[in-house]
Amino acid sequence: MVIRKEKTNQKIESSQVKDPVPQDEDVTGETAAQIPEKIINMILEEFNGGADPCKLAGKYGISTKDIAAWQEERQKAALQSSSNTTSSPSTEKSSSRMTGRYSKEFKEEVLTQTNSGRQCTEVAQQYNIPVSNIYTWRKKAKQAGGRLPEPKSTKPPSNASPINEEHRQLVLDLKNKHITMGPAQIQNHMKRFYAVKISRHMIVRIFNEAGIPLQKTAKKDTTPDPSENRFEMSRPNELWAVDFKDFWIHSEKVYALFILDDYSRFCLGFALTKNPTADLAIETVNAAIQRYGRPERILSDRGPQFHSWNGTSRFSNFLGDFLTEHTVTKARHCFTNGKIEAFNKTVQEDLLDVKEMADMEETKKEISNFLNTYNFFRTHMGIDGLVPADRYFGMVTEARKALLEGLKKSGPGLKWLSGLVSREGPAFRPPTLFQLVIRDKKLELIALGQRFKLGPAE
Repeated sequence: MVIRKEKTNQKIESSQVKDPVPQDEDVTGETAAQIPEKIINMILEEFNGGADPCKLAGKYGISTKDIAAWQEERQKAALQSSSNTTSSPSTEKSSSRMTGRYSKEFKEEVLTQTNSGRQCTEVAQQYNIPVSNIYTWRKKAKQAGGRLPEPKSTKPPSNASPINEEHRQLVLDLKNKHITMGPAQIQNHMKRFYAVKISRHMIVRIFNEAGIPLQKTAKKDTTPDPSENRFEMSRPNELWAVDFKDFWIHSEKVYALFILDDYSRFCLGFALTKNPTADLAIETVNAAIQRYGRPERILSDRGPQFHSWNGTSRFSNFLGDFLTEHTVTKARHCFTNGKIEAFNKTVQEDLLDVKEMADMEETKKEISNFLNTYNFFRTHMGIDGLVPADRYFGMVTEARKALLEGLKKSGPGLKWLSGLVSREGPAFRPPTLFQLVIRDKKLELIALGQRFKLGPAE
């Protein structure tokens, strides 16, 4: 029997290795002892290169326990060798290369060791680096004609564009005022409200020079992505989301109820209480309906203020009077109501974690001021850098047109653009007093919260 190693075409004669045995049979001792050192090194190199241990065991007629034992022996030998040569330049370099980037000189030294005939696994253990790095460097050196290419510099090029000092100060002021804003959101905010077009790379440079750390990106989760079920409505008042958020004012636990329009992310109302009840939810939603009109559907969690396990809840009955459908999330599926959960996080990070309120009255005032800024003067990454009021009041086209015209002008400006969607501006939506709707092919009038059947719709 002849066993071949595919990558090197190196033959292993039958006199060296016994015939393959079933993988579930424990073969140790005598079988493992007959395998030459050279073959063991080759097996371990394949294993450290990512080969499956069960497939290796079947390929060479050994046990996976043998592979584990050989790997452990090599690691102990490498540690012993490393401790005996702590004063050598190579070992000193390896300890300094455990973090950060590897220099070209370090890579070349490692490749010199492997090119001299030493096994990659042995060299990787000596220098305390992943063996995959050696394979990558060898590949790059081969592609470059035998020499490693010059590493890419992380420093900005010497001919980098100079930073406008007014823009620098504006970026730092915005970051100081809104500590959770990242480069992308600051870029949108400056374009939207100051008619300043600046790249994200330039903002990152300003952050680095000022010693402001960038927010770390969360590691990618291997679990099923809830965002695959992401949805967004196509118009205002098609879907509202409601939710209670609990937090503390000193030693007192309180609850804030928020109402969010799904399409625009516009916050339509809030309430603050020590006791979250269905009555408060009905009263707050009713006030929002009187002011902004009737929503087609409302989404809530399964809290007792909204949902009843036996029969129909009072909240659902209330919405039925307005011909509004009530949808509840599935149990333990909070991401279904993800937009208002993200909004709650924004309130926490931008307000509650920044300011310390003395009592309920001060908290109500601060939340009200925050919502005014959030709705009218805070760009939102989820709606293409617009503010929620742009979308809710149907001013997207006008805002973008004004923005393009403003960007043609020099220097900060566009203060008049904020009035386009402000509370005093012409886009503010007045309360809805009357609505005509068709339900089950019958025309109904909703006036000041009361339903009146008018007859069949023809």
